[in-house]
Amino acid sequence: FTNYRLSMTSLLPEGTQIKLYSLKEQDQPPPREVITVVASTAEVFACLKPPTRPSLTVWEVEKGPEEGTIRLKNLETGLYLASFATTFNVKVIEKPDHTTTWRVFNKVQGSLISASSLDSVFLQNVFTTGFLSCRSNEGWTAPGKCWTRGAKADQPAGSYSWEKFLIVNLKHEDSPLEENVHLKEQLKNSQVQIKQLEDQVKQLQEYKQFFDLFKALSSK
Repeated sequence: FTNYRLSMTSLLPEGTQIKLYSLKEQDQPPPREVITVVASTAEVFACLKPPTRPSLTVWEVEKGPEEGTIRLKNLETGLYLASFATTFNVKVIEKPDHTTTWRVFNKVQGSLISASSLDSVFLQNVFTTGFLSCRSNEGWTAPGKCWTRGAKADQPAGSYSWEKFLIVNLKHEDSPLEENVHLKEQLKNSQVQIKQLEDQVKQLQEYKQFFDLFKALSSK
């Protein structure tokens, strides 16, 4: 895990304050759902509407007990993001322990690799082995509730769309958070549109060459 440890040290140094945005709907325009603590119950949800206390959505990074692992402490409550075996429930708890340790991954060509970017990440709970997941459209849970379980009660969540997040490092933001997220996605969408237009122009040029050839042959 040497490379992982070095990557995490540079990506998410201890003391870094972050927000976690759900990317479960890749094409959804901002604002996106942000991971939030419900202070009265200690439950964790992905919410579209910001809470009255914005610090409920801010997490401070701490080093985990193993190389390459982290812990996330909620800035408002001082409680740690945790997940529990058997239930796979995600809540915040007072003291860090084996349930509060996480690893951060990117996915390249379908394979998980140590995170080198915060734009599209998967957070795996070391204890449950499941990935942080924002569930929706399922009868067994409230919309937006966070778990590390999959569709089946005894199954840890894999690394799929509902487990994909954007981490925003608040100390590196030079402009309002939502605006930066929006601009990033606008740039990405523009790059896709440019590629599509380039392909269309190439196809039209091929059609023109064929038409010119046909016209030349017809005039003989």
